[in-house]
Amino acid sequence: SVSFDAVGNPHLCGLIRGSLSRMRLTGCAAIRGEALAEALCCGQRLTHLQLNGCSSLDDFSIANIVRGCPAVCELGLVGCRIGDLTAAEVASLRSLRVLCVDPSDHMTCLTDHGRALLYSLPRSVVVSARASSWVHVPNMVDWNAVV
Repeated sequence: SVSFDAVGNPHLCGLIRGSLSRMRLTGCAAIRGEALAEALCCGQRLTHLQLNGCSSLDDFSIANIVRGCPAVCELGLVGCRIGDLTAAEVASLRSLRVLCVDPSDHMTCLTDHGRALLYSLPRSVVVSARASSWVHVPNMVDWNAVV
């Protein structure tokens, strides 16, 4: 478990590089994207990442964070300022199984291209607009319910 206070800590990268596999930063509205992206560039083992409600992170920062965590299988981005850069990085995640995102959220800046990238995710990826918990539905996505 990593708290918000640890994000500015120079030892965070070592912790992430070590054994950290899950990180929940839900609601950390004051978190700095550059610092988190730099720390997560060594997040090769991170499999669960929740950034729900981290409203200060912009599309560029979130895209860099996702790029630094190629093993992520569960990703929460509800209430984040995601755009086409983030959508492209999310679409490239081969291990992704659950994505919590709300493309209609006022925080998003997705264009039709970004939405198409999210819709191109394999059917094995569960897309949910709920931030409260991970949702597991085996191999089914009701795309009409997402948008």
